[in-house]
Amino acid sequence: MIDGMRDKVIAMSCLRHNLLAVQGRGVDDLPHELTDALTATLVRSCDTTDLHGAFAATCAAFTSELAHLDPVRAAELEPVLRELVASALTTR
Repeated sequence: MIDGMRDKVIAMSCLRHNLLAVQGRGVDDLPHELTDALTATLVRSCDTTDLHGAFAATCAAFTSELAHLDPVRAAELEPVLRELVASALTTR
């Protein structure tokens, strides 16, 4: 789930910067501020702490990217995603 969501965030970023979004082909041409922030979305292990951190970072990246496309929708979704991230932390 996290990886799929991360792929969509990367595609959204690529499209916003007029880069190829298919299979992340434009990711190397994204601004370094974006790619640096996306590093936190990588799942590095199956440890619950690592999974939660990657999920939280992916939700934040999605909200940030959505804010460029539709600020109203991003503002509506942000508290829902924040709650989802918090609930994932408490169900460990």
